[in-house]
Amino acid sequence: MKKSFLLSMIFGIVLMMFIFAFFWKDIIPVLNKAELEFVIVAIFFYVLFILIWAERWRIFIEGQKPGIKEIFPVLIAGIAINNLTPLARIGGEPVRAYMLKIIAKIKFTKGMASTLSELVAEFLSQLLIVLISLPILFSLQTAPWLLTCFMFFALIYLLGGLMIINIQDELKIKKLFTWLSFKFRRFSIMRAKISKVFFSFQSALKTNLANKENLKKSLILSLIMKGFEILKIYAIFLALNYEISLLMCFVILSVTIIISVIPATPGSMGIMEGGLISFLIISGIPHGIAAAFVIIDRIITFWIPTIAGIILMHKYGITEKMLSLVISKR
Repeated sequence: MKKSFLLSMIFGIVLMMFIFAFFWKDIIPVLNKAELEFVIVAIFFYVLFILIWAERWRIFIEGQKPGIKEIFPVLIAGIAINNLTPLARIGGEPVRAYMLKIIAKIKFTKGMASTLSELVAEFLSQLLIVLISLPILFSLQTAPWLLTCFMFFALIYLLGGLMIINIQDELKIKKLFTWLSFKFRRFSIMRAKISKVFFSFQSALKTNLANKENLKKSLILSLIMKGFEILKIYAIFLALNYEISLLMCFVILSVTIIISVIPATPGSMGIMEGGLISFLIISGIPHGIAAAFVIIDRIITFWIPTIAGIILMHKYGITEKMLSLVISKR
């Protein structure tokens, strides 16, 4: 493992532990009264989310399509790698393509093309969720400064998306990356990899937009996936005996989307916990409920799939050295 990766992971874990230590006295009573059956329901919704994700991916796999049973473990491994990389989805896709080659005998190039096309559908659905959240925040009478912060990050997300779609001049893009490298050391470290991702993603986006049938199917499935994520959030709050509206769950989902794209620590460790707990508390949710929610949610969406993915990669003989080679192909 690279030293910078280990340092960022250690920093993320320490930050996460510090945050939970700060709220520990508030968390314990809430967790003691938590209803396990609703936690199981939340896990069920997350499993359904992954199953729909697998079906969405199948849309873009050319030729003989593998079954859900073959794709499901590949997705879990991909989620694990995404959770261990500082920038959302920069490592999981090539690993998914590689495992698909091992399990379903599909060429790496075809597998990679399918993951990029599928990523486009995810990006468009996330963009839609973030934009719809804005009027909801207005209707919930959110604090003006918090609304301003959310609008700022939503605007960056929107402008980033429009830039990816519309910038055609490769020289302009390279100049932009050079400027960002100069301004932000973290971007400088990952510049070459991000550049590859950008051009591959832009190419897949244009191809995907041209195939309206696949785009339509994938967007419908993407929205169903988001529905299961919202239900998962709702179920966790029910487990904590706290009443919350589905509209607020929708907004919470959009906040997690925005936080997850910040390239600070692997899997946004520490950043997600701190950012989401802060948002929930500012939104009027009690400290203990907010922190307990984040603990359960992260166990379901981060720790369980990460551990399961590592076990699956070990099962299929994928070593750390192989991972480095596969991810570098991106």
